[in-house]
Amino acid sequence: MKNFSFIILFLSFSIYSQDIDEIRKSDTLYIYFKNDNVNQIRARNNVVNRDNYDYYFYFSIETTAVRQYYVLFNHYLITPEVKWEKKSFLKEKKDLIVDYKFLKNLGYFKSEKLLLQKKNIYIIDHSNFCKSKVKLVEAKITERTYPIE
Repeated sequence: MKNFSFIILFLSFSIYSQDIDEIRKSDTLYIYFKNDNVNQIRARNNVVNRDNYDYYFYFSIETTAVRQYYVLFNHYLITPEVKWEKKSFLKEKKDLIVDYKFLKNLGYFKSEKLLLQKKNIYIIDHSNFCKSKVKLVEAKITERTYPIE
């Protein structure tokens, strides 16, 4: 019985583990976002089009007391693409969908570098889930004035 439970546990880890190499090779990345008002915060960035948001991801870094963050923004003039996909899309693209926990485990600098290298970034906002559809919103990361190495 112990062997059986170990096999099930091992399979569950291998099924849900994501391959960082596959994520790095892809030119598109999907980020699952769930507003928690602490580490992931969503804020409106446009008075005219109330469907545009800034998505903040906060990180605590051991070397400094100040929390670091980066911003992914969605604006109808800069990132106009909005797509509605069936929920089966989440299963099809599961290897390219990351969440805050994945980015946090990767670390602030490595995750920011990963996002800067992507051609397309889409936010999958938990608040935009419908019964059978998922809304994908194109986003861009704010550029830094200093180089990331």
